[in-house]
Amino acid sequence: AHKMVIAYVLGKYQEQSEGFDWRDIIEAGIFEYLQRLVLTDLKPQVFYKIKEDPTRYQQLNNWVYSELSGVISPLGEDFCRRFGEYFSDPSEPMNRRVLHAAHFFATKWEFEIIRRANPEGHEMERILARLDAQQEHYYDLKGIRELALYPSLRSFVDLCGLLRFQVRWSHVHRVPRTSVLGHMLIVAMMSYLMSVEAGACPRRCINNYFTGLFHDLPEALTR
Repeated sequence: AHKMVIAYVLGKYQEQSEGFDWRDIIEAGIFEYLQRLVLTDLKPQVFYKIKEDPTRYQQLNNWVYSELSGVISPLGEDFCRRFGEYFSDPSEPMNRRVLHAAHFFATKWEFEIIRRANPEGHEMERILARLDAQQEHYYDLKGIRELALYPSLRSFVDLCGLLRFQVRWSHVHRVPRTSVLGHMLIVAMMSYLMSVEAGACPRRCINNYFTGLFHDLPEALTR
C-alpha cells in the first residue's frame, strides 16, 4: 500500500515521459502484490538470490502462477496473460522503474524504523549499503531527487506511511485486524478490477484506483 502511494508521487513527476502509462504501474503493482502473497514466507535475501538466476526465477514464478491461476482466471485471459508476461520480462522500462523505485523507497522507510530501534542488529550495515546503492540507481527519476531534497514531500509520504500503524475501527473487534493503509489498497485494487470488468475507459479505471488508494487519507489527522 505504501509502495503504491509512493509510486503515485514518483509517477506525477514522470507522467509526461515517453511511454509512461498509469495502467501499467497499477497492474504491475497488483501483480507484485499477488506474487508476494504467495511468497510471503520467503525471506527477502533468499528471494533476491533466486532473482539473480533467470531460470530459477522463472521456475519460481511458474509455481506462483500455478498457485494463483484458479483465483485470477475469472479476471479474463488478457489479465492472466499480462500477469504471466510481467514476470517473464527482465527489462526495466520507465513504468517498471517508477514502481521499483517506489518499492525501494518504501523498503528504506521501513528499514530506518528498524535501524533506529536496533542499530546493532544482524546485517544492518550490509542492508544499509545495499539500499544506498539502490538509491543511486534511481537518481535519474526526478521524484527520487525531489524526495531527497524537499522535507515537505517526504512528510507527505511519511504521513501516508503512518496509516499502516492505525487500526480500522480500533474499538470494535475485527477479524483479521485491518490497518487503514492496507484497507485503502484493497479498495483501490477492487475499484480498478471492477472498473475493468465493467468496461470503463482507461482514465476512469485509473481515477477509480487512485481515488480508492487515497479515500481514507484524512484519517491520518482525524482518526
